[in-house]
Amino acid sequence: MVASAEEVGADELLSEDLNDGQAIAGIKVVNPLTGGHRVDEARDGR
Repeated sequence: MVASAEEVGADELLSEDLNDGQAIAGIKVVNPLTGGHRVDEARDGR
């Protein structure tokens, strides 16, 4: 999963299973259930 995100140039990876805030290969892991990430900001128009 991380390798695929890296391959497409993602800077964030949404995952409930990995540690929120952890960086792997320069990709920030974000737990979508804890809120406070860019997906919420994009949805709200911020």
